[in-house]
Amino acid sequence: MRTFAARNISALLMKMRNIIYISLFLCSCSAIGQIRKAKEVTYPVKSDTITVQDDPEALKYTFKRFKQQQEKWFKFNQVGLNMSEVTFSNWSAGGENSISGLMNGRFRRRYNERTYFWDNELEINYGINAQKGREVRKTDDKLSLVSAIGYRGNSESFWYYTARYQFLSQISNGYNYPDTEKAISKFFAPAYITFGLGGEYAPDPEKTHFNIFLSPITAKTTLVLDKTLSDEGAFGVDKGKKSHTELGFSINGQWNKKLMENILFDTRFSFYGDYLKKFGNIDVDWEANLNLKVNSYVQARVGVHIKYDDDVKFYSYKDAAGETHTYGARTQFKQILGIGILYTF
Repeated sequence: MRTFAARNISALLMKMRNIIYISLFLCSCSAIGQIRKAKEVTYPVKSDTITVQDDPEALKYTFKRFKQQQEKWFKFNQVGLNMSEVTFSNWSAGGENSISGLMNGRFRRRYNERTYFWDNELEINYGINAQKGREVRKTDDKLSLVSAIGYRGNSESFWYYTARYQFLSQISNGYNYPDTEKAISKFFAPAYITFGLGGEYAPDPEKTHFNIFLSPITAKTTLVLDKTLSDEGAFGVDKGKKSHTELGFSINGQWNKKLMENILFDTRFSFYGDYLKKFGNIDVDWEANLNLKVNSYVQARVGVHIKYDDDVKFYSYKDAAGETHTYGARTQFKQILGIGILYTF
């Protein structure tokens, strides 16, 4: 009895297994039958027309701006020549033929990094005047070299911890005209060397043409390397000595401003005070120029230059009224008016 029941159950399980296999096969066939190839559909491509501007000047300007952003050197070169000339021929009112020339050059190199700068400037001025019946006379003579290096802790600040060096002298001999036998100044007689430590406010030179240097510690050395002048104790050195050093404070700066179209104003100033001798007596060197531009190469220039140095003494003399002026320091004044050629590159 048990054997018969076991056989019936085994047969029933076999039938059920066959039914499951057949069902799975039929479902697979049905699914395959549902798969069909998708219909290909083509849609039109939408596009807009882009106009490219063909302007060589605009491209040049773009590349120039990019190049300037990559460059870290700010460069400035300027050379000028002012001339004036007067000629007479059978002029009933009389007069003497004369010609004057004034050459000036400025060359600046400034290296800018994110947190420091190195600024260098060379300035050369030289002028002469020739008049019929007398020797050629010097009217201007300046040789100046300034170098400064500064560091700032914050890259957003325009204030730098700065060390500044300046050399100032002249090129050729100077005379107290009409006496040309004895030179009253020569190359390196005098020469002024100043070195100061302090702070400098120096914005981007391409955007703001202004900077000022404040130094509470400045060493100033006066050199008189000519024996004759040093024996006389000229320019503040002790007689027979060739140098004199002072310790004090200094303020230096410059500012350029475009007042209106083709009119540019520029000024420079330098103040120095000695801590050890005659405290409160300030040496002044201030120069201002008004440049009137005619075109890219021609301009007129009006300028003044005021100096005062207590170490530069003038000998006593009598003026036209018979008043005697004693030996001592005086305010020095120079005025310039001329038209000439100016080339900047």
